[in-house]
Amino acid sequence: MHLALVRHGQTDWNLRGLMQGRTDIPLNATGRAQAAQAARTLDPADWDVVVSSTLGRARETAAILADGLGLTVAGAYDDLVEQDFGDAEGTLVTQIDERWPGREFPGKEPDHEVGPRGARALARIAVDHDGARVLAVAHGT
Repeated sequence: MHLALVRHGQTDWNLRGLMQGRTDIPLNATGRAQAAQAARTLDPADWDVVVSSTLGRARETAAILADGLGLTVAGAYDDLVEQDFGDAEGTLVTQIDERWPGREFPGKEPDHEVGPRGARALARIAVDHDGARVLAVAHGT
């Protein structure tokens, strides 16, 4: 399998500098344009399928990419979702360290669980799309 990870396009929370996490904020017009631009940048001959996280902003980015490349969206994976930042979601990123020194937010998914969860997603994608060239749309963490 050949795999490329793509981060979803911009949301209004990204634009406002708010911690997003698993809060399911949709793409904004800029995010949709970014996804369309990514599709124009990629060569359709290099890819077989697009997959994504189950969050709406990743799924919409994947749909725009797939449409622009003439591909299908071939699945959404829970283990590709963004880290859960608990009570910090919706907070200005510039205020995070003040409010929660050490970034220990109530309800936060432990950092040491995020990498293994992502690895599980990639392993599942490899099984589901054995030998394929896959664009996987996910998040920053």
